[in-house]
Amino acid sequence: MGASFAGISLARAVKRLVSSAEITLLEREPFFLFAPAQLRYLFGLVPFHEIARGYGVLTSQGMPVIRSAVVAIDRDRRRVVTSEGAVDYDYLALTSGIRLAHEEVPGLAEQPDANLCPYDRAPALIDLRRRIAGFRGGHVLIATPNGPYTCPPAPYEYSLLWAAHIKRQRLKARVTLVDPRSRPTPPAIAEGLMRAMEAYGGMLTYEPFTQVRAVDPRARTAETEAGRLSYDVLSVIPPNRTMPFITDAGLGAPFVDVDPKSFRSTRDERIYAVGDNADTPYAKTGYTAMDSARVAAQSIAGDLGVSAPVEALPANVCYPMVAPDRALHIETHWALEQDATGAVHVRVSGRHDDRARASYARLRREWETRTLSTLFGP
Repeated sequence: MGASFAGISLARAVKRLVSSAEITLLEREPFFLFAPAQLRYLFGLVPFHEIARGYGVLTSQGMPVIRSAVVAIDRDRRRVVTSEGAVDYDYLALTSGIRLAHEEVPGLAEQPDANLCPYDRAPALIDLRRRIAGFRGGHVLIATPNGPYTCPPAPYEYSLLWAAHIKRQRLKARVTLVDPRSRPTPPAIAEGLMRAMEAYGGMLTYEPFTQVRAVDPRARTAETEAGRLSYDVLSVIPPNRTMPFITDAGLGAPFVDVDPKSFRSTRDERIYAVGDNADTPYAKTGYTAMDSARVAAQSIAGDLGVSAPVEALPANVCYPMVAPDRALHIETHWALEQDATGAVHVRVSGRHDDRARASYARLRREWETRTLSTLFGP
């Protein structure tokens, strides 16, 4: 379920391994939005058509996409109930991504449209781009959520792009980023992100150990550990949760409980979860979601009677932007390691460069082009 990074990649990987497999993708959105380029879209650096793709090509390749909203999972009958009817399954892969839990931020539940979140769906993103283009000054308040969330560097990138926009337009404005953590994440590039934010001086304020406790949209204020902050533009990233129908099916909360070696549900052997809604030690990024699909496909192929080579655990490569033309670099690999007692653990290794470079920004754009081709090419 879900024609996402994980869903499309998993469908393609299973189809390669088991050509006879019947694969159906259930997706509520009319088109795919390429999340890694959304921030550049918001600040007018790329047009909308460069970050959006239709699903027709997948249907033409034998992986039909049915536009529908999932209502429930009937595990006993092996059936997914949607707004368009029921769909039976032999094996089910949950790739629907995360849900933005606005209701967990007091004040937002009653008026969620008062918040312009850069993680939101297409209509909200289009509105946010208009607001940024028409912004003439004031205070921009941005907040990261407590707990795991999709694409950890994104709120810092978003704040830095706001500061760059304000500086470029010579606006009388400022940005405040509140963060419940002690420093930016991922930790490996925290220093690079801090240097980039500090370079803007009073234009960009970073408030660690702080989170938005409540919002008053009418008064345009937010309660935080740093006091009551007024705002002209509010971009709170709400807590990330899995979809209600997944929780209602007893598959895990706030994310789906899976075996990190196969992405199989620990509560139902015929269900897998891949991507941001899976509870794993891996990064919640598009790169890792696609790489995780490679691993899960091998296990699903085995379920369908086709043996496939054992795949390595996922990896992640990321180029977080600190300016429209400069980025950092972080690369992470996960592997299984057995300790002296025989217990198996996930070992993490990698490399990073927290110095901002134009070459990393170019590599990011090349990765975006290559990834879109992988997802929607022949």
